[in-house]
Amino acid sequence: MVNSSHRFETLLKISHELNYTDDLDSVLERILAEARSLT
Repeated sequence: MVNSSHRFETLLKISHELNYTDDLDSVLERILAEARSLT
């Protein structure tokens, strides 16, 4: 089973490395949506 928090950290790391500030909101939205579906 994949550790979900590790997945979130990976997404944040990727978005940080790419420095896509324009896409940051959509990345955070996707993470929040996944987090909500897990709770």
